[in-house]
Amino acid sequence: MLKRILDFLDPMRTAEVVAQRYIWAAGMSGSMLISLVRLKGDLRVKFALPADPETGVVHPFAVSPGKLDEMIDFLQQCRDYNRSPS
Repeated sequence: MLKRILDFLDPMRTAEVVAQRYIWAAGMSGSMLISLVRLKGDLRVKFALPADPETGVVHPFAVSPGKLDEMIDFLQQCRDYNRSPS
């Protein structure tokens, strides 16, 4: 019963991770995680932003052009994986 409630509140918790990449940038308290996940048969991209360890608040951050290119490359790989025949 508790598992069903948790799955309802956070369906991404049970999603199958197909691929993931951590992105680090100056000024971030942690890394941003970008994941390609399979949720109920559909592929989705999940973004997990770093949070302040003490307060749990997510702070905005700036991404350099090089890191942005890295993010775009990974997202293009996710798109290509989704378009490829299974």
